[in-house]
Amino acid sequence: MAVSKTISLLAVLTVLLKNVHGASLCPAKQQDGSVCPRSKRIKIHFKPYYEIFFDKTGSMDSLYPSILRNATALCCNTSILDFIPVNSSHKDIEELIQDESCAKVERNDSSLSFFFPVFVKSGKKVAFDEEFQFLQLVKSPGPVIMMLTSEKQKMKVTASVAVRESWPLFVLILCLSATVGLLGWLLDHSSNPSQFSSWFYKGAWEGFWWAMVTITTVGDPRFKVQYGDKVPVAFFSRVLTILWLFCGAIILSLFTANVTSVLTSNQMDNTKNLIGTRIAVLNSKHYFESNLNIGGTIEEFNSQNEMFARLQDLSVDRVLIPNYFDIVRLEESMPAMKFFSVVDVIHEPFRTGLALVNKQSTENKAFVSCLQKKVKLFHTVPSKDAITNNQDSLHRTSMLFEHDILLIIYYNLLAIAVIAGIGVVLDLFRCFRAGKKRLDSNDREETELSPFDEREADV
Repeated sequence: MAVSKTISLLAVLTVLLKNVHGASLCPAKQQDGSVCPRSKRIKIHFKPYYEIFFDKTGSMDSLYPSILRNATALCCNTSILDFIPVNSSHKDIEELIQDESCAKVERNDSSLSFFFPVFVKSGKKVAFDEEFQFLQLVKSPGPVIMMLTSEKQKMKVTASVAVRESWPLFVLILCLSATVGLLGWLLDHSSNPSQFSSWFYKGAWEGFWWAMVTITTVGDPRFKVQYGDKVPVAFFSRVLTILWLFCGAIILSLFTANVTSVLTSNQMDNTKNLIGTRIAVLNSKHYFESNLNIGGTIEEFNSQNEMFARLQDLSVDRVLIPNYFDIVRLEESMPAMKFFSVVDVIHEPFRTGLALVNKQSTENKAFVSCLQKKVKLFHTVPSKDAITNNQDSLHRTSMLFEHDILLIIYYNLLAIAVIAGIGVVLDLFRCFRAGKKRLDSNDREETELSPFDEREADV
């Protein structure tokens, strides 16, 4: 009998221990099923940010405090959010978090404490390589670089600069025209002396003129010149004309396209080049300076208005905005945004949110997990991943390699020299023949006059 009572007592104690042990592992739940942290008071320390997202008081009028309050109410309707502004400008957010973590240990403070804004790379769950859990508010495909529109317009490349940049193609057109003109004269001058002089020094210029008018298909009525004023008649010279028409159309198209490409690429390169520039950020210098290799000097500001004012008075050259869609919201609240233009989108996905200072107790972990899920329900900013597509097409360069063009020019100059040499030789040969004919003619005249001269001598 005593043994049976002992067994029954042990069974009751085992059930009680299981219940107690189970209760210690499970977070405390309200009657409505919500999960609450160990302390009902939740502190959110925040540094100044864009006011439309997080204003100076953490009111419901700004986006992120509104999301946090609504998400917290769903997880634990008895929790109280306490927004505490941090005005320390000489300490970055990581130092503030570490200071608060040490202070909480000394005070034995169990209340939840978050810090905002915190930025982490996509895929990371903790902030600053420490055991500070990260609570995501929004993710970005990459930051956006903006500059003053008036300064951007000053960087535009003029047409004269574009033509100067395309000088190899221009020289190539002249060289090819000279080569084709000389070759056309060489093939056609014997059959068509009325349009292409037999003399090289005249025929070379006429051939060059014919090649230029043919490739451009234009003329000048003021000089009684029109397209087709010189027409080759020999078979091979006409074949050359057909080939030159096709090649000329391609070469002129390349020249036009190259000028357009230079105009676009040079302007893009000027605006996208950040080396040596001063880039303003809003309380995010620690992250962007460590994770972006942009070549400029990052300057941190504690006020949204001050940052854009410094951009307007040219104290800084660029402004870095965390997300492209942030610009759309800023334009709704800041009329001055019309004076700024986007010049580049950097491919560096990251997330913006809060860092939790507390250690991971069971209750806190369950509440933060719930808060992370509920925050997504209230996030109204749509994904703008599409803005990063095909951004590489902005980096345009000249269509042809200058080295290849110069090589073609050298070959054309060699061909011009060869054909010109042939022309000079022909002219010399013609002069030699003409001189010989004159000598023969003089000899004949002297022969015819010699008998008469002998009779006069006899008299």
